Amino acid sequence: MRQLNNATFVIREEEVPLRSVGGTPVKRNIEITVINCYSPSDAAGEHKFDAFHHQLEEVIRDAKAYYKIVVGDFNVRLGMANES
Repeated sequence: MRQLNNATFVIREEEVPLRSVGGTPVKRNIEITVINCYSPSDAAGEHKFDAFHHQLEEVIRDAKAYYKIVVGDFNVRLGMANES
């Protein structure tokens, strides 16, 4: 488990049988990293929202596996970005 500022990332490694990968064609002995995350809600404020995304980028960048799957609840915000 890694604690990064306002987020907790649980990192667990285990071997998964090839048939459990959901039919994705991969070669044997290939590492796959699955990152499951939950973004802060709108109530958390823009600072925490931005900090979460920077931390997520760091986790993705640091993952050694060739295949990286990112899933979770990103509390999607729709609309035009307000660049100020």
